[in-house]
Formats: sequence, C-alpha cells, structure tokens
Amino acid sequence: MSFGNFPLVVSAAVLATACTSAGPEVSERDALVALFESTGGSDWINRDGWLSDTEPGNWYGVDTDSDGHVTRIVLNENNLVGSIPSEIGVLVHLSRLSLQRNGLTGEIPPELGRLARIDTLDVYMNGLGGPIPRELLGLEEVALLLLGFNQLSGPIPPGLGSMPRLERLWLNHNNFSGPVPPEFGELGARLQWLDFQGNVALEGALPHELMGLTGLLRFEWGGTRLCSPSDESFQAWLRSVRNRYGAGPVCSP
Repeated sequence: MSFGNFPLVVSAAVLATACTSAGPEVSERDALVALFESTGGSDWINRDGWLSDTEPGNWYGVDTDSDGHVTRIVLNENNLVGSIPSEIGVLVHLSRLSLQRNGLTGEIPPELGRLARIDTLDVYMNGLGGPIPRELLGLEEVALLLLGFNQLSGPIPPGLGSMPRLERLWLNHNNFSGPVPPEFGELGARLQWLDFQGNVALEGALPHELMGLTGLLRFEWGGTRLCSPSDESFQAWLRSVRNRYGAGPVCSP
C-alpha cells in the first residue's frame, strides 16, 4: 500500500516546491501598492484613496473596467520620486500609463513589455536612464511613445520602426547616440510626430528611408550632429513636412 502511495507523495512534494519557488502571485492591487511605495506615495501631491479598502478604481489617477481590471494610470505632475516597479507588468489590461513631469529615476523596467494592450506610454520629463528595453519593441498597440526629457542612452533601437500603430515618437533631450535607424521609414503614413532634438551624440546623415514617412506632420532634429542628405528628392520631402523645428544642417558633399 505504501508503495502505491509513493507517486502521490512525490507529486505533492514537487508541487509544494514549485509553488514555493515561484512565490506568491502578484495581484493588480499589489502592483499599484508597489508603484505607490516605489515612488514615494506618501509625498505625492494627490494620493486620494490610495492604499484604502476601496476598489482601485476609486484611487486618484486610476481607472478600471467593469470587471475591476486596471485600464489607465494617469499621475502626471504628482511628485512621484523613485523608480517604476517591475510589478507594473502585471497590469496586462492597461491601455494608458502616463507618469510625465515627475522625478522618476532608474531604468524603464523590461516588464512593461507585457502590457500588450497599452496604447499610450508617457514618461516624458523625468530622470529615467539606461537603454530602451528591447521588450518594449513587441508592444503592437502603442500609438504614443513619449520618452523625451530623460537620460536614456545607447543607440536608438531599429525595432521602433516595426511598431505597427505608432503615431508619436518623442525621443528628444536624452543621451541617445549613433545614427537614426533606416527602419524608421517602415512606419509609413502612420507616424505623425517624430522628435530627436537635443540628443547631442546622434550623428550621421538622416536615412533616405525617412521619405517613407508620408504622414509626418512634425519633425524635430536640431541640437544633434545629424545632417540631411543634399539630394533634391530628400530635401523636397523635408520641405513637405508642415512643421519643422530645430532643423540641422545639410550634409557636406
């Protein structure tokens, strides 16, 4: 009899070990608590409802759907100081994360790449550093990717050119270096606003492939070491962009 029970005992032990090693599951509420604690929530300008027993949809800056899933977090200009916690990746129903004009530091957590439904990722004007995580390049619903006025560094990932719904891409006033990837031209008529300005280590000629951006309404690339190709076809495309701010020089022959 004991021999017959042996597989059951082993299975229970293995299951217990697996559960222990995996750790407790992080809930959406836990993720919000982690955000509060990681960004100095006790000093936020507005923290109404946070950490209370009410549903998170009643917490300041948080929206939920009819099933109670967190769909939006908007905490702009609210004195968030600290880092974005990796637990945010649990909020897979999130469509908008707006944390602009705060004091966020550290790197963008790669776990944000799990937010498959997100259409707006806005961390404009903080102090975030490091490279853009490659995990963000699988986010197929993002229309607004606003990363300007941070301390992000490294080369601009070519994969940004493969984000199928991208309409606004703000990379301005960071520490990006190297050339502009020619893959950006693949964004075609969808991209409306492209901003590179203030990245002093960006260099080289703007790629001819940018002429594929036929829907571009605003282009900013001053304050860099980029130049525009001198051929008439590229210059004609550049003139066709309605709003151009801080333009750089024409490349030397």
